[in-house]
Amino acid sequence: MADGRDWLGCDELGCDGLGCTGLGCDKSGCDGSGCDDGCAVCSAGCLSGPIWDVGTEFTFLAPNMNDAEVRYDINDYVAPVTHSFVVDHLDSLFAAPRFWVGVQGECWGIVGRFWRMTAGHAGHNPFFVPGTGIRTGYDADNLVDAYAIDLEVRRTFCFHANKLYLGLGPRYAHFEQDQSVTAFALVEDDILTGTARSNRHAYGTGLSLAFGGRRPLFCNSCAHLFFNMRASILWGCTHAEVQTSASLVDPSATAASYNGAAVGVNDDLFIGEIQLGMEWDYQLKWLPANAFFRVAAEYQYWDASQGYAVSTSFADEAGVVASTAFAEADGLRMNLIGFTIGTGLTW
Repeated sequence: MADGRDWLGCDELGCDGLGCTGLGCDKSGCDGSGCDDGCAVCSAGCLSGPIWDVGTEFTFLAPNMNDAEVRYDINDYVAPVTHSFVVDHLDSLFAAPRFWVGVQGECWGIVGRFWRMTAGHAGHNPFFVPGTGIRTGYDADNLVDAYAIDLEVRRTFCFHANKLYLGLGPRYAHFEQDQSVTAFALVEDDILTGTARSNRHAYGTGLSLAFGGRRPLFCNSCAHLFFNMRASILWGCTHAEVQTSASLVDPSATAASYNGAAVGVNDDLFIGEIQLGMEWDYQLKWLPANAFFRVAAEYQYWDASQGYAVSTSFADEAGVVASTAFAEADGLRMNLIGFTIGTGLTW
């Protein structure tokens, strides 16, 4: 074009499309003011060599899941009263680290990433408390573990003031939830014990497609708006396993029941992710590198919805007490909503 810009809206000096004349670019894509110009042009020779990129983020996410039903119920016909022991939902923010390391050339780059979240909730109530009328007790756990490993090839390009990238590469992910409850009770002269457990896990290997970018707030700004989007489809297996037991012991008789079920199916695991936030870049004086700090909102969706298993166990004394342990496990679906704080270096 007549003004020296290429078809993506960038001139030979790395102008960011905001009316800047351009101060030239160093190896880190900086314009000389210590700030990224937001638009390192692939065809302009702005990068004199590969740029290394290393960073870490701490994501704080609240899981919202289709929890499996895991419970143990005791019906005391003498009192009368019903005791129900269930597993609580995960309703808190949990920290989940993300690490990445990569290298970016003038147009092409490669980056490896790892992310993992371990979340859990445990409840406990003693079987007997001196000086009280409590004659029941329980232990309940709800644990979630999810992680993803991916290797991504990236192609960077510019559109006016926006520095963008497309990424494609392999990904492996694993997703598991384990829920269990164990309860005890003393009703009349009967001792009751029950357990219910559900385990669901999915894993697979497949492809991940990413699109992201950033834009400076103004000419030669150190602050940038940025976004990242990623969609993954993985092929693997989903497993659902359940176990239940119920027992009753009194001076004259004993009753017990133990049951379980398991299923494994070939399934697709879909993962969708999006980030939107602010990043601040600055040039270090004691190292030939740039540092960045970012804060963003983050949302993830995990879906492996195939497979179903159910189990029920009973133990009772006619006219006195009845107990039921129940557990089911169906496909996994999880929404993660929260925010992320990250930092890293480019050199």
